[in-house]
Amino acid sequence: MEHLATLEWPQLIALLERYVVSPLGKWRLEEFARQPVPPSLDAAEESLAETAEALGWLRQAEKVGSGHQPAPAPSFSGLRDMRPALDRLRLEGSVLEALDIYHLLGLLDRAGETHQRLGACGDHYPRLATWREALDGFRPIVKELSGKILPDGGVADQASPALAGIRRQIEQNRQLVHKSLERFLRTHGQEGVLQEDYVTIRDGRLVVPVKAAWKWRIEGVIHGASSTGQTVFIEPLTTIELNNRHVRMLEDEQREIQRILSEMTEQLRRRVDEVAAAVEALAHLELLFAKARFGREFDCIIPSFCSEPSARLQLKRARHPLLEDVLRGGDQAVVPMSLTLDENCRVLVISGPNAGGKTVALKVVGLLVVMAQAGLPVPAEEAEFPWFEQVLADIGDSQSIKESLSTFSAHINQLKHMMERATSRSLVLIDEIAAATDPEEGGALGIAVLDHFRAGGSFCLATTHLPALKAFAATGEGVENAAVGFDQETLSPNYRLTVGVPGQSAGLAMAQRLGIPDSIIDRARKAMDPSGEQTVAFLDQLRLQLARYESAEGDLRQAEHSLRERESKVALEWERRETAKIRQLEQRVEELIARFEARSKDALERLARSEAKRRLVADAQVRAARGRRELREGFRTAAQSALQSAAKSPPQPPVVEEGATVRLSELGAVGRVTRKLADGGFEVQAGSLKLRVTAADIAEVLPASQAVDRLPARVTVQHSRREPKELSEINVIGKTSEEAQEAVDKLLDDALLAEVTRVRVIHGHGMNVLRRALWQMFAGHPLVERYYQAEQHEGGAGATIVEVRA
Repeated sequence: MEHLATLEWPQLIALLERYVVSPLGKWRLEEFARQPVPPSLDAAEESLAETAEALGWLRQAEKVGSGHQPAPAPSFSGLRDMRPALDRLRLEGSVLEALDIYHLLGLLDRAGETHQRLGACGDHYPRLATWREALDGFRPIVKELSGKILPDGGVADQASPALAGIRRQIEQNRQLVHKSLERFLRTHGQEGVLQEDYVTIRDGRLVVPVKAAWKWRIEGVIHGASSTGQTVFIEPLTTIELNNRHVRMLEDEQREIQRILSEMTEQLRRRVDEVAAAVEALAHLELLFAKARFGREFDCIIPSFCSEPSARLQLKRARHPLLEDVLRGGDQAVVPMSLTLDENCRVLVISGPNAGGKTVALKVVGLLVVMAQAGLPVPAEEAEFPWFEQVLADIGDSQSIKESLSTFSAHINQLKHMMERATSRSLVLIDEIAAATDPEEGGALGIAVLDHFRAGGSFCLATTHLPALKAFAATGEGVENAAVGFDQETLSPNYRLTVGVPGQSAGLAMAQRLGIPDSIIDRARKAMDPSGEQTVAFLDQLRLQLARYESAEGDLRQAEHSLRERESKVALEWERRETAKIRQLEQRVEELIARFEARSKDALERLARSEAKRRLVADAQVRAARGRRELREGFRTAAQSALQSAAKSPPQPPVVEEGATVRLSELGAVGRVTRKLADGGFEVQAGSLKLRVTAADIAEVLPASQAVDRLPARVTVQHSRREPKELSEINVIGKTSEEAQEAVDKLLDDALLAEVTRVRVIHGHGMNVLRRALWQMFAGHPLVERYYQAEQHEGGAGATIVEVRA
C-alpha cells in the first residue's frame, strides 16, 4: 500500500473526515484508511452498491414533493467509541463506570432508532436494511435501565427503592447536623472565638472555623488548620455522633450504588456480543453515509468494474477531489479530464508544458481507481475500471542524500521495482519517465520500459517531455499520445487533456511568461535545432486541425439535437391537432345523438297517447336505446382506432428548401421561402407580407405547377408602414375599456409584424379600471409573452410593460 501516500490518499481521508460526526465513526474511518481496498472484486462491488443506496437516500430526501419521500438519514452525532468499555465488559466480575453504562445505553437507544429508519426504507434500500438485524432487540433493556444513570455520571434516586430511602435518611441527618451547628454558631458567635460564621466540610465531616488562639474554648475534634495557621476546623462534641451517622449513611449509599452498577453491568454482559455487533453496525453505517455525503457534496457517481478480456479504463469529465476542494475556496472550477484505455491501447504517454496538469492527470487516474476499489463514489460523469490487484506509482522526486541516490538513480530503482512486480492486473503511473539524464539515452530507455509494460498487459500512464517518447506513442502499437493544453495567446497552460496528439513542452514560452528577458529567449530560439522548430510547428498545426474537427463535431451534435427537437415538436403538434379534430367530431356526434333522442322521445310520446299502440312504443324505446348505444360505441371505437393508427406513423415534416413554394397551415396562405434561419425556421414571402415561421407551421410544399406567389382568394393584407419606434408605446388614457383593448390589440399585431418585442402601454392610475381590463386581456392574449408594471421612471403603476411573443 506504499502507493497510497503518493496518490494523496491520507489527504483524501482528511477530506472524508469532514463528513464523520462521532468518535465511533472516526475510529471506523481510521480502520478504513489503513486498509481501504477489500480483498476481492465482489466485496468492492458490494461496498459500492451499499454506498449507492446511501447516496440515493440522501439525494431522494432532498427532492421535495417526490413520489417516495424517505425518512431522514440515520443520525450518528454523539456516538462514542465504546470498544474499551466492551473489553471491560467481557472480563467476568468487572463493573463498568456509571458514565460507561450511560453512554452504552445511549448508543443502544440510537441503534433502535436507526433500526426503525432502515425498516421504513427497506424496500427501496435492501442492502442497508440488512444491517437492521444487528440493531434490533435492545428496546427492553434500554427501557429498563434508562433513567437510572444521570448525564453527569451520578446514579439517580429512582435507580432502586433502597437508594432512595438511604438518600432521604442522609438528607434528614444532614438537616439535624446543620441545626446543631447553627445552634453552636449562635451560642459562640458573640464570644469572638469563631473565625467565620459558616459551616464547612473536612474529611467528609461538617466542621466550624475557629480562631487558633481560642481552640481551647471549644470542646470537639480538630480536623486540620488553614494554610496560615490562623484558623482550625473543629467538629463540635455535640455533632460528633450525628456526623458519624452521616458517614455511615454515605457508606451505605456507595454500597447500594455499587450494587446497582454491578447489576446493570451484568445485564449488559449477558448481551455483550449483541452490543458489540450493534457498535460495529453503527460504525459501518456512519462511514457509509460519510462516503455518501462526500459523494453528494462533490457531485460524484458510482463507478463500475469490468473484467478480462474486455478490460477498459474509461473516465469522462473526471476531477481531482482535493484540487476541486482547494479551488472552491477561491471560487474557481477544476478543468475535468476524459480518457479511455482498453485492450487495443493500454499505454498512454502524456506530454505538454510544465505546470500544465500532467502529474495531476496521473493522480486523478490513480486516486479514482483506489477510491472505486474502496467503495467510494468518484467525481466524474462516467467511470469504468478494471479490477487492479496493485497500483504502482512513481510520482515526484525520490532522491535520497542518506542513501546516496540522485533523482535519476532513485527513479531507476523505482522503475526496476515496478517492472519486477507488474502484471496484466496492474496500473502503472510514471511521472517524467527516464528524465534527468541525456535526452537521447533517456528517450531510448523510456521506450524500452513502456514497451515492457505494454507487452505484460499492464495499464500504464506516463508523462514526458522527450520527443522520442512522443514519436513512439504516435507510431507504436497499443500506445497513444495525450496532451495537456497550452494557450499560445496567454502563454499559459489551459489544463485540458486531449487524447490522440502529443503535447508541446513550451519551455521557452513558459520562461518568457515567468519573466526571462526577451533577448535571452530570442537567443535560445536561435540555438534550437531547426528540426525541433519544425516539430513544434507541425504539432501546432496538428492541434489546430484537431480543434477545428472538435468544433465541427460539436456543431454537428448541436444540429442533430435541434433536428430531433424539431421532429419531436412536429409529431406532438400533429397529434395535438388530430386529437382536437376527433374531439370536435365526437362533440358533433353527441349533439346529433342528443337531437335524435329529443325527436325520438317526442315521437314516442305521441305514439304513447294511443292505448292500442303501447306495445309498439315499448319496442321502439328498446330499439332506440340499442341504436344510441351502438352509435356511441361504434364512433368511439373508430375514433380511437384512427388515433392509434395515426400515432404509430406520424407524418414526416416536409423537406423545405430556399425558393420552395409552401402552404402555411394556420393562414392557408401560399408563399415562397426566401431563406432558412439559423434557429431552423424559415422566412416566407406571402404577397407583400414577410413571415417568420417554423417547420411545424408549413402544411405542405407545393409542386412548381401549383406555386403562386400570392395570398389565397378573398385574403388581403395591409402592410404596416409605421416605424418600430412608433409601435413601442401607446397611450389609452381617456378611452373606454373596449376602446383601449381594441387599440392595444391592434398595436400588438403591428408590433409583431415589425419585430418590436417590447411595448409600453400608458393607462394612467385613476380607479385602475383600464389597468384591470388590459391585464385581463394580456393574461390570455396569444401574442403576449409576459407583462408587468413599469419601473418608476417609465410610469410606475400608471403604465404596463408588455413583452411580445416572438
